[in-house]
Amino acid sequence: AYRSRALTDNRSMRAGVMPLEGTEKEVRNIAAIMKDAKERYKVYSSCEGTEESFKALSGTDNTCLHIATHGFYHTVSSASAGGAQTASGDEQGSSDSGLNSCGLLLSGANTILAEKNRPHEVEDGVLTAREISTLDLRKVNLVVLSACKTGVGEVREDGVFGLQRGFKKAGVRSLIMSLWDVNDAATQQMMSSFYEGLTQGLSLQGAFSKARREMRQNGFDDPVSWAAFVILDGMD
Repeated sequence: AYRSRALTDNRSMRAGVMPLEGTEKEVRNIAAIMKDAKERYKVYSSCEGTEESFKALSGTDNTCLHIATHGFYHTVSSASAGGAQTASGDEQGSSDSGLNSCGLLLSGANTILAEKNRPHEVEDGVLTAREISTLDLRKVNLVVLSACKTGVGEVREDGVFGLQRGFKKAGVRSLIMSLWDVNDAATQQMMSSFYEGLTQGLSLQGAFSKARREMRQNGFDDPVSWAAFVILDGMD
């Protein structure tokens, strides 16, 4: 059965999301690929994959971040209608409202968002593009956003306000992101193939092309299964 990495209810994050079986398998497969290639890595999954854990990566020397989870994007008008807020309590409609309207769901989002009287000092598990933009990720060469609609944003005169802008403001060089809802099982296979290519010495573009080619060879003939992912390449 098709299972998307988008929110199950696009109108409200409080409705919760379905567990993604493919994400756990995906990160374990990638970890095994990294181990075989004798590359240094660390896995944050289940209760370890929190918003606090992600923000703690700020200023570290990590060069690649792979994030497999639910992604979301709301237009500013629809988000404002729901009264959404960032973790810092800033209302939608500010100059950075486009960065408040998209993000990633991390561990604890369902539980904490269901609490009406959540303490303000507790992270809500919803990592917005605005929060990402405040981090120091200047040593990160690549971020892979293995989630839905991570390349979508509000187009303005000075560019696209979305997750990619948040990561770029944080200093990330290149991103792989999606333009629409992606299939959980297909994405897991594509990402494993992509990292196999990287550890084999292929370039970013080469490994990406390899992954797409192998998806077609393995029965995913419909481009909907894999063509959502694109590269925003900041390499010289």
